[in-house]
Amino acid sequence: AMPDSPFARAVIISVPPSGAFRPLGRLPDRGWLAAHLSRQLLRSWYISYFQLPFLPERSASWVVPLLWRRWSPGYHAEEDLRHVDAAIGTPESWRAALGYYRATIRNTRPPAQYADLHRYWTEPPKLATLYLHGRDDGCMTPAFARWVEPILPPGSEVSIVSHAGHFLQLEQPDKV
Repeated sequence: AMPDSPFARAVIISVPPSGAFRPLGRLPDRGWLAAHLSRQLLRSWYISYFQLPFLPERSASWVVPLLWRRWSPGYHAEEDLRHVDAAIGTPESWRAALGYYRATIRNTRPPAQYADLHRYWTEPPKLATLYLHGRDDGCMTPAFARWVEPILPPGSEVSIVSHAGHFLQLEQPDKV
């Protein structure tokens, strides 16, 4: 954040905090949320795919570009994909990247040194937060922003960024 902005000492996030959907039984518009969650499962097919043995380890060359095209339609990510390949292009690095998705679904315990931090993952933010979401995000529907706003602390803002997908900081850097 800019030093003179109200978010100079804030958290800036672009994926809904899981605390926005807890507890599910007390959320307003649960039926509307359920409809969006079912469509979100289709958008999130890759998480189930990453649980398979062997196959995901052999698919980085096609699955990463496919996800970027779907998550940020209209954004030409060739240069960014070269950076991604440099970062996770080895089999060991790709397995580590897959590990994040596998641990999330499998509900594995975090290593002891991260156990205290892990509990914050399911809690609402405590600092003023600027929540940004790309209007064209093909990874996570921007419709979820309506559940994020009520759990944010005072001084927070929610903004949907036009002409941006999942990687809005790359697609609309001046707006972000």
